[in-house]
Amino acid sequence: MSFVDWVKMVQDVGFPILVVIYLMFRLNKRFSHLNQTVRSLVKKIREKG
Repeated sequence: MSFVDWVKMVQDVGFPILVVIYLMFRLNKRFSHLNQTVRSLVKKIREKG
């Protein structure tokens, strides 16, 4: 996204909503990795149990 696109989004939806959208995209990768890690741990626990 270009700077002009960001400015237009701020004008359209407001700064707080733009921050939430930005954080959702940033945290999505981390949550995906966390989900994979938890699934891996559950699988290992089931194999040993």
